Amino acid sequence: GLTGGRYRPLTLSDEQQIHQTILDVLENIGMGDPIPMVRERALERGCFTNEHGRLCFPRGLVEDVIARAPKTAHLLARDPKHDMEIGGSRVHNYGGGEAVNMLDVGASSYRPSTLLDMYDAARMVDKMANIHAFARLVVATEIEDQLVCDINSAYASVAGTVKHTQLTFADAAHVQPTLDMLYMLAGGKDKFLERPFCNGGGCPVISPLRYGRDNSEVCVETIK
Repeated sequence: GLTGGRYRPLTLSDEQQIHQTILDVLENIGMGDPIPMVRERALERGCFTNEHGRLCFPRGLVEDVIARAPKTAHLLARDPKHDMEIGGSRVHNYGGGEAVNMLDVGASSYRPSTLLDMYDAARMVDKMANIHAFARLVVATEIEDQLVCDINSAYASVAGTVKHTQLTFADAAHVQPTLDMLYMLAGGKDKFLERPFCNGGGCPVISPLRYGRDNSEVCVETIK
């Protein structure tokens, strides 16, 4: 990774003001539309629902979770030389965004992106020293079946790079079938669990301050 943390446009007072405002929002406005598992686990830990049915997080609970969260995380690669230790002043770069169009070199118009484009992007990232991991940059628009798309996208990504790879899923039910394929690539489930060279998830929060059901379910399933 690179060394960061030297550019500090905010003062400590500014940072503390932002932090306290976030705690106020979580405690007094809360989050809408939590899936049942999230609601149940949160209520068990001391959260509550307000008069609008929104899930609210007491500031003491949030600060306790932050204090007990690991300060470093390890993301492993198929090739150990690309293993990453996330934390401290270390900064790592990788992209994502799942675009649905590609602009070929020398072309004047875009075309729909394909699985081969995803594979080529992974191959390019594999050779770039300043990019430390991979997440699919484009979508395989030619594959209509979403389960088939998720499994093939995972395969194309891992086949293109030996760096750590982040996977996304259209549905929580697609996680285990994709894992079964990754176990085969790793040489068995035990081998994958020893060096999990992929992580999975999604963005469970949508605007304004609501949980998106599909991505929330995907996040829960990938945690399992």
